[in-house]
Amino acid sequence: QIGYVGAMLFISPLGDARDRKTLILKTCIASALCLIGMSLSPNLWVLAATSLALGISTATPQLIVPLAASLSEPERRGRVVGTVLGGLMAGILLGRVFSGALVGMLGWRGVLAGGGLLTFGLAVLLSKTLPSTQPSIQETSYRDLLKSVGIIARDEWRLRYSCWFGAMSFAAFSAFWTTLSFHLQTLGKGPDIAGVILVLTFFALLWAKSSVLLLAIAVIALDFAAVFNHVSNQSRNYTLRPDSQSRVNTVYMTSYFSGGALGSMLGGWAWQIEGWLGVCILGGVFAGLGALVAIPYYGMTPEKSHSQQS
Repeated sequence: QIGYVGAMLFISPLGDARDRKTLILKTCIASALCLIGMSLSPNLWVLAATSLALGISTATPQLIVPLAASLSEPERRGRVVGTVLGGLMAGILLGRVFSGALVGMLGWRGVLAGGGLLTFGLAVLLSKTLPSTQPSIQETSYRDLLKSVGIIARDEWRLRYSCWFGAMSFAAFSAFWTTLSFHLQTLGKGPDIAGVILVLTFFALLWAKSSVLLLAIAVIALDFAAVFNHVSNQSRNYTLRPDSQSRVNTVYMTSYFSGGALGSMLGGWAWQIEGWLGVCILGGVFAGLGALVAIPYYGMTPEKSHSQQS
């Protein structure tokens, strides 16, 4: 997640100044190489280094979403962004299902290697289907491009609020998922159940007395809340500055995954101190902090901004 924050800060802004198709293909291939490198890691230090590199190279989704927004008509942009983000979040959930189910058969190395091969296949598919794009800004130095990210964050208060909502939501989400395998072990379940449990959510209401199935209900509720929050934030963000969508996305996603990294770190700490109760309290605190800031946000009067002039 820390590597992914780096990708958002230093790679994603290039989407406004370079051909997005070229950037997407390069990051996709780099991600595939990193996944295969992780699968071959001889020790923990190499695994950690390749994991960090994987996070940095995995800017592909955050280049695709602004691309989709830029190709859509303004009146359909919210629907298009929602559709693409829906696919992104579905991929995240399906990734948990399949990786959790396959790790028992293939081991973690096999899952990572398989992910690398699939990512190579994705690069080939994208090379044949994505259109080339013209940058929205011309002849801008990389330093000025990064500087403009801060200017956008300073000028757009709606974006700043989206950043806070997203960060707190993903912090709660990550605290839960980081410690879920630990909690399942206390219930006598192996790590593979973390993926299978998402499938069980569709049947959870039929057997609500089972502790695992009750947990499944919580999983689907948490996932729904996180996805709804994320899609709503992104749909609003892409109406702010149509000519700066990659940099707007940089501001939001950097905050979003910073919150996720914080939640993962504190989730492990909460588990060590108070177990599952501590994790639940921590997640509630994050969610409450997000809701607290939402109260003044909805009472604000929109000010004249770049987004209203567009």
